[in-house]
Amino acid sequence: MQLSRQARDIRGRKFGKLKVITAVDLGKDGSVIWLCRCECGNERKAIGCALKSGRIQACKNCTRLQRDGAWSARDEATLRKLYATHGLQELIQLLGRTGKAIKSRARVLGIHKAEGHGGKTHWTAERDAMLRRLYADNFAPAVARKMGITLSSVYNRAFNLGLEKSEAFRDMQSRLEGERLRTAGVAHRYPKGHVPKNKGLRRPGWAPGRMAATQFKKGIVPANVKPMWTFRFVDGYLMLKTGKQHKPPYTGWEYVHKLIWEQANGSLPDWRVARIWWKDGDHGNCSLSNLELVTSQEHMRRTTLWTVLPRPLAEVIQLAGALKRKIRNREEKLNGKKHDRRSAESPIRHTGSAAGHGEADGYRAS
Repeated sequence: MQLSRQARDIRGRKFGKLKVITAVDLGKDGSVIWLCRCECGNERKAIGCALKSGRIQACKNCTRLQRDGAWSARDEATLRKLYATHGLQELIQLLGRTGKAIKSRARVLGIHKAEGHGGKTHWTAERDAMLRRLYADNFAPAVARKMGITLSSVYNRAFNLGLEKSEAFRDMQSRLEGERLRTAGVAHRYPKGHVPKNKGLRRPGWAPGRMAATQFKKGIVPANVKPMWTFRFVDGYLMLKTGKQHKPPYTGWEYVHKLIWEQANGSLPDWRVARIWWKDGDHGNCSLSNLELVTSQEHMRRTTLWTVLPRPLAEVIQLAGALKRKIRNREEKLNGKKHDRRSAESPIRHTGSAAGHGEADGYRAS
């Protein structure tokens, strides 16, 4: 079977008890299926990633016997000797067992990885003093090698101790980085005065591949574009497409109740002074007889929870808001800092009433 360029040739390699003979087929996802021969003489097919990860290390018969068989004293002695300082893949090759089985047996035996090999780093006063002495003026990888621990352990402990690099080290680091940037990629940069090959080149109709099929044609109109004088509901309010340009997101659209009111009574005042109210509560009924102009104070009175909800429930909500303010003020005094007050709005405003009063036209009241 002919291998693709991306496929890695593993013929002749040994994974556990299996030796790869040749490639025989391709899987549904395009991965190569290899024919392998076990030490017992049986053959088995497996994909490369299963062999490399250690998921498959023997033929089905040997795997079943190995799964059912207990760990020998010799295997346990090998595991005790090598587990702390050797990688999992190396142990899989030596013991002929799966990575899961090796980790499980190590937990049973109480074996742990050594420091610098994935094990937990034990910090002492002497180590902390050494880290304080080295961290400020040395690169972290060099500190990790000198202390015999992992790089992540160095970073985590330095963060917990509040250690930082010295000013002299940062200056040196900036200088080295500047020198690297001045030389890195010089061979691949455009020289000064470089003229692109396609400068001034015009290619009418040039569309390689599927470009022509996927390009928008001149004058094309998206399928979701509505024609002029179309009605639609937005958040429960009736709007009409007039083409009038104003602030997004509803540019080209206007609220019908506003148009009808201004046609009969002139321009509306600022929304902070007065707002439109629907007498029957139906925002789709924008007839002039159903609309009235109320002051902002009256609008607030009509939309508070005192009007919408039973009085006992409104009182509970008001008391909850007062309690939260008391708690916040006490925390500010204890912590010596102020909280973000953006959420400290009145708890008794009806949230579904005037949510849109700050929209583009300013008259989306309930």
